Amino acid sequence: MRDDHTLENENGAATPADRSPETPTTERPTGARRLQERLARTANSIKSSAYAERAAGMWTTSRGRVTSAPAYGKVRGVLNERGPARVAIAGGVLAAVGVAAAAGTAAATQGGHDDTRATSAAIAAVDSAKQAEISHFPTAPPVSGNATESPAAAAPDAGQPVGGSKGADKPTPTVEKPKAEPKADEKKAAEKPAKKAEKKADKPKVVKPVQPKPVMGLSQTQMNNAMQIVKAAEKRGMGERGAIIAIATSMQESQLLNLASTAVPESYDYHHEGQGSDHDSVGLFQQRSTSGWGEVKDLMTPSYSAGAFLDALKQVPNWKNMPLSAAAQAVQVSAFPDAYAQHEFRATQVADALMK
Repeated sequence: MRDDHTLENENGAATPADRSPETPTTERPTGARRLQERLARTANSIKSSAYAERAAGMWTTSRGRVTSAPAYGKVRGVLNERGPARVAIAGGVLAAVGVAAAAGTAAATQGGHDDTRATSAAIAAVDSAKQAEISHFPTAPPVSGNATESPAAAAPDAGQPVGGSKGADKPTPTVEKPKAEPKADEKKAAEKPAKKAEKKADKPKVVKPVQPKPVMGLSQTQMNNAMQIVKAAEKRGMGERGAIIAIATSMQESQLLNLASTAVPESYDYHHEGQGSDHDSVGLFQQRSTSGWGEVKDLMTPSYSAGAFLDALKQVPNWKNMPLSAAAQAVQVSAFPDAYAQHEFRATQVADALMK
């Protein structure tokens, strides 16, 4: 209640507290009240109209005809089904049923037609709607895409790739699982053969020289020393004759053995195959370092001592045609010059065996 003894109604209009509802008022009605009054006047005018009563009767008759027709069940089935064209089909069916119902109502009002024509039209409309819905279904399942997308997206327009979602025409990439790393023990086991192979590849292959088969009662050591003499002769181009003279001389001087000397202690520091005591003579040819043949270390090397003898023999005029003992004595200057000839036959057999 306000200070002027007035109340506010639900519409906000002020009414004096002492005024009854029957008391006329001069106040102007609000927008909501004006709408209520207009609706009330419209309803009263419709109720009092003969045309309204006739329309209500026609609607009741049409509704009865539609619900009793066999097509009504099909219409409800179409509305309950799911599909990409459900809304369009339902609208078309309802329109067809409405037309059929209106035609049937008009015929009933005129009293000149049968209900069969309206029922057939409704059934034909339902069948055509069914065919339209079936024609919208895709003939093949989509290649790819989201399984949860709507049916409308599953039926693309003409010229659109099947699949619905963007990028559906691309193949789905396959994800490879990462391979498990080998264990530490397995790695070591795999690395060992590789390391062994690398070591073998790094090491140069050492070709062992083929030892000549001994002949004429010689030992393997004597045969090996004879082989060094033959190589030195071939290197200098002195042929088999030079090899025979050198082998026979070594047979006489040291029996084809690399000898140290009791008079030369240094000679024992190198490889030797026995010892002699002829002054300071050493090696295969008993050469003396004090006479200018070379250092003790060199003279104790079979290949060097053989080369030194052959170089000196090559300086002897007509050495190839000289008797073996004369050629050897020209180099060695021995106290027993004829002793070399006794080894010529064996030296020839050894040289032949090594030079084949």
